[in-house]
Amino acid sequence: MLTLDTELLWSLNSKRHLRLFKKKQNKAMDVIPSILKMLEDKKVSATWAMVGHLFFERKEDVAYSSEINEYTHYERETESFSSHFNESLYHSPSSIEKILDSNVYQEIGYHSYSHPIFTQISKKEAEKEIKLSKKIEKKWDIKLKSFVFPKDQVNYLNLLKRYDFKIFRSPPIFEDNNPNRISQGLGNFFPKSVFPFRMNGLWSVNTSMIYFDPKIPFIPIRFPYTSLPSARFGLKRAIKRREIFHLFFHPWNMIIHDDFERNLRKFLEYVSKMRESTEMKIITMGQLADSLEKKSKKEIK
Repeated sequence: MLTLDTELLWSLNSKRHLRLFKKKQNKAMDVIPSILKMLEDKKVSATWAMVGHLFFERKEDVAYSSEINEYTHYERETESFSSHFNESLYHSPSSIEKILDSNVYQEIGYHSYSHPIFTQISKKEAEKEIKLSKKIEKKWDIKLKSFVFPKDQVNYLNLLKRYDFKIFRSPPIFEDNNPNRISQGLGNFFPKSVFPFRMNGLWSVNTSMIYFDPKIPFIPIRFPYTSLPSARFGLKRAIKRREIFHLFFHPWNMIIHDDFERNLRKFLEYVSKMRESTEMKIITMGQLADSLEKKSKKEIK
């Protein structure tokens, strides 16, 4: 299982990352089509968890309309530097059209509207973020089943159920079975296979690892050349246990990390090879939820 936290500039608050984006923004605009092409070449489906702003052109963005004239501070902060970047890094309906038109099935998921941290906002703000998914569904004639919380900070699950989401992503689990941010680094060395579970009337599945070389917690040093062998190890272990290997990353990782594209291409080649030689299946979050719902109904009967 592969999920892509697709937010482009809506989540970046690091000055270093913003400088890199400004320097490489022409390449940044090609990131989504480039990754999509790699997935198509290896016939891999993914869940693209999209920030809501990306579905609209700037002039039609509902968050700037009088309907939500007091929206959140995330837009106001972004406005201060948005003039330095191409608008397609904030609003990119053309990228979503490419994903929907892919010759290999790709799921569009929801990553909130403006990428707030749900453990740091009120229930009222959270409902605005989630409710806007209905406008997206209507405009694009799609059904959003899968929700990915920004930075995996899970909260307000009752709102997801109210607005018809079926599944959400949970944080990685370390050996003590407690989700935490450090586990995203340490857990990357020996990623765990995961299994879906039920919570608050929704399905959920933890992540196994984030796909880039991990860094030492609290120290800005990365362990080079570890993401590819770790991902191979995790996938092989999940196949053996008949469980799920759930990889995720951000498309902008391709801009920030020089070896990301090469490593991702190699991993997708490995995925293709394992699919041909084993009973492994590639599914999206939404497909997993549909399968689990179908199985549950059969069991009730």
